[in-house]
Amino acid sequence: MSVHRSSFRPRTGRLAAAVLAATVSMAAGCGVWPTPTAPEPVVVGVDVNLTDRGPGAAYDNALRLVVEQVNERALAGAGRRVELRVLDNRGDRALSAQNLASLAADPQVVAVVTAGCGACVVEAAGSLALPVIALTGEEAVAAPAVQRRWVFRLGPNAVDDADALAATMAGDGVSTVAVIAAGDAYGQDGARWFAAAAARDGLEVTAMVEVPATADQATVTELAASVLDRRRRTSTRDTDGPDAVLLWLPAPQAATVAQGLRAAGYRGRFYADMVAADELATPEWLAGTRLVATPTAVAAERIAASPAAAARQEWVLAYVSRYGGYQLHSTWAADALLVLADAIDRAGSTDRAEIRDHLEYTRIDGITGPIRFTAEQHSGLAGGLVILTAIGDRWQ
Repeated sequence: MSVHRSSFRPRTGRLAAAVLAATVSMAAGCGVWPTPTAPEPVVVGVDVNLTDRGPGAAYDNALRLVVEQVNERALAGAGRRVELRVLDNRGDRALSAQNLASLAADPQVVAVVTAGCGACVVEAAGSLALPVIALTGEEAVAAPAVQRRWVFRLGPNAVDDADALAATMAGDGVSTVAVIAAGDAYGQDGARWFAAAAARDGLEVTAMVEVPATADQATVTELAASVLDRRRRTSTRDTDGPDAVLLWLPAPQAATVAQGLRAAGYRGRFYADMVAADELATPEWLAGTRLVATPTAVAAERIAASPAAAARQEWVLAYVSRYGGYQLHSTWAADALLVLADAIDRAGSTDRAEIRDHLEYTRIDGITGPIRFTAEQHSGLAGGLVILTAIGDRWQ
C-alpha cells in the first residue's frame, strides 16, 4: 500500500552526510562500523469501544494491520517505529474521557486516535495539548477549527452524503421520501442537511423519524412503521407510502428498521448513508438499496486505474487475508494512522506541536479517499463519494 503525498522532505542530504561520515571514519583508520541504533518508538494512543457491537473492533483490526505497513515502509520516517497503546472505552462516556486524559498525560504518547464519544472530545478540546484524530461524522467535533486546534476528524461528511443521496433519488424519479435517522449528533446533522438537499432537488420529505441510540428492537420497529401511518404523514402526494425511505442509522439499527418496514408491507426502495452498512456482503432484504459510500467499498471488484485505486485494492485484500472478511468502517482508522505517520515524517519530529502544525497541511490520497486538512478545515475527507447498489449479495 502506498500513500501519495503532496510534498515530502528530500533525504539525499542526510544520506550523503552519512556516507561522508563513514568514509572519513574509515580513512582515519577506524575499520569498525557503528552499531545500528534501535528505532525511536513513536507511541500513538487509541481510545475505542472494543466491548460493544459496533465499529470499534474494525478500527482496532485496521490499526493493528496498518501499523505493520507503516513500520515496514518507514512511512513515519527512517529510524522510527510506531507503536499503539490501545484503551477500551467500553462505550462509556466517562471512561472515554478518562482514557483521553490518561493518554494526554503520558509524555510518550505523541497523538491519539479516538472513536465512540464525540462529546468527550468536544468537552476536552479546550484543554488538549496533543493531536487527536476522532473517527466520527459529527461536525462539531472538529469545527470550528479555531476552537478545535488539536482536534481533527476523519469520518463521513453529512452535507456531502446528503447532497449525493438527494441527487441520486431525484435521478431515480423519487418524489416522496421518509427519513429515519439516528438520534445522535451525526443522525441529526444528516437529517438537517438532507432536508435542505431534498428541497433543492424537488423531493418531498413525508416523515422525519428520530431513533434514540438506546431504543430496543420493539421501539425501533414501531418507530419505523410510523412512516407508513397516514395519520402521521404530512404529504398529500404519497397514498401508499413514500417512494423511498432513507436510512441514516448505524448498521444494527438500519437492519432492524429495514426488516420492520418490509414486514409492515413497505415495498419501495431504501437509500442509506454509509454508516448503515458495515460489511461488503448484503442480506436479501436489502436488495436494490442504494448506498452512498467511499471507493474502497468496491476496490476489490474493479480494475485499479490509478496508484490510489491500487493502494485501496491492496488494503482490502490485505484486510480480508488477515481477518477473513472486510468491514467498511476500517478505512477511517487506517487513514488516521497514515495521516499521523505522514505528518510525523514531514515534521521530522515527534513533538506534539510540530505534528499538529503539519497535520494542517495534509494532502494525501488515503485508503478512504482524498484527505485534506487546512488551518480552517479539520475535517479530512474531500469528496470521492460513489453510489452503490445492493445486487445479489454484494454492494456494486
